[in-house]
Amino acid sequence: MMEQHRSVGAVRCLGLLLGMELVRGRETKEPARQEAEDVMYSALSKRLSFKATMGSIITLPPALTITRQEKDKALDILDQCLYEAERESV
Repeated sequence: MMEQHRSVGAVRCLGLLLGMELVRGRETKEPARQEAEDVMYSALSKRLSFKATMGSIITLPPALTITRQEKDKALDILDQCLYEAERESV
């Protein structure tokens, strides 16, 4: 997703725990707090829940019993919400 979305400044994973930092520009690394909030609420409307750590880091901790299909669906929803947020910020 980092290659597809200009707002994704960094991605970190530990096992299935995902942290994705949203930025206004990759050069400046300015945190994209409003964009992260927009993505979070858009995802909530699509039944995907996560939190925004430090205002601009999307933290997606999976359930202990998550299936591959559920994980893929969650990432698809997140991808769609990122596209929507980027389209609105142009």
